[in-house]
Parts: sequence; C-alpha cells; structure tokens
Amino acid sequence: GEPFAGGAAGPRVQFVRDFHLDGDLDGDGCDEVVVLLGATGGGSGEILHLAVVARRESRWQNVATKPIGDRVQVRAARIAGANIVLDVVQAGTNDALCCPGDLVKRTWMLRPAGLEEASAVIGGRLGLEVLMGVEWVLDSWAWDEPVTPGTEVTLVLQGSRITGTSGCNRYTATANAGTVRGDLRVGPVAGTRRACAEPAMAVESRFQSQLEGVTKFGFIAGQLAFTFQKDGVLGTMLFTGRAPRQE
Repeated sequence: GEPFAGGAAGPRVQFVRDFHLDGDLDGDGCDEVVVLLGATGGGSGEILHLAVVARRESRWQNVATKPIGDRVQVRAARIAGANIVLDVVQAGTNDALCCPGDLVKRTWMLRPAGLEEASAVIGGRLGLEVLMGVEWVLDSWAWDEPVTPGTEVTLVLQGSRITGTSGCNRYTATANAGTVRGDLRVGPVAGTRRACAEPAMAVESRFQSQLEGVTKFGFIAGQLAFTFQKDGVLGTMLFTGRAPRQE
C-alpha cells in the first residue's frame, strides 16, 4: 500500500518464507495448511499472523487468520492432534518490543468461527541455554543468500563455548550473553589448521569473520538467527537445528 501521511514506507503483508505445517485441523479427513504472515504498517514493528488455508470447492481458500503479536519470534512449530502449537519468544511484562524475553508455548484450535487460542504457558526466559542440545547447520549467509550445497558449517553451544565445523576445520569460540535478552558476543575464533580445496576455505573464512561480528541471536520461523555486523553492514545468518551427532 501507499505510505501513510508523513511516512516513508507503505504497509505490506508477506508470507514468512520456508514455513508451513500440514495437518487435519477440523476432522474432515483432509489436511489444512498453516502459514505465517508478517504485516507492517510502515514502521519498525511487524505483526506476525497465523493463517490456515484449506481446500474448499476445488480451490485453496484462507479460512482463518489470527494475529500472534508484534515482533514475536517462532522457535518451533508443530501440529499436535488437531492443535497448532508454537513455541515462541515474546515480550514479557518489562520487556521492550525490540528485545522479547519470555519463552511461551501457545496453542490454537480451528473452530467454525475461526482460530481459538488456549491459555498460553510461560516456560522461562530467553538465554543461551535454549540453544544447547541441538546441532545448528548454516542454511543462509544472509536473508536472501542461501548457502551453496556441498560444504557444511555447524554450530553447537556447550556452556559458554561454541564449537563446530566451519567448512574445512573444527573451530571453537567463546559465547557471552549481554544484559539485554538476545544480546550475544562471540569470539575470538580459534581452530585447527588443515588446508582444504576451494570453496571450503572461502566458506570457512567468511563464516568465522561473520561469527566474530555477531551481536544478537533470535529465531525466525523455527530457524536460529545470528545477527552480525561486518564492515558497518548488518546481516543475519540462519541455521536449522538437528539432533547432535555422537562423536
């Protein structure tokens, strides 16, 4: 849409990419599809919405949409029975919207009148410990730059240290949370010194450089997001979680 009076950016709604859930939410024997929508009025906020799409009369239709909240982060999502369950990070009582800190499980049911939310369950506060017990695999260098297949980069948090593979060698670095929820400082990075053929060495050099510039962590549609600053430019690396491999 056109910008509001005095505004520089217009309102818009977009799909949160690479996210959808499939399941039978109304018991009719056919799966519905659950997606996320991000809506902004042109300011700094983004209202996340949950939307359900169903096959009706031989075409797909939006049958229910419900706002989740401003700058809510989705850590994980699933359909359990006929319920939509999201594990989210959202602003607590004393949190600024920019820096949400409550870990909350939220559940919705599809009713004839639309989506109905059950009571939310607060499960603690955001901290580095939520990253533990998972091996995170780099998917994207930045929001619009996926990693080229063939060279894997991983990240595991153990206490106050990050370890993993950076394309060629194994690496380790310190990880320290700041006073604001989601703040993170990483580095310096150290590792083994085995030489590898390109493009593995270029991948390793870039990853270690961006990792040392990390300033914040959070979640976007189930992926871990590391925000970094390099050469005065902000970027975000995205990781997908998997069960840790046994050494």
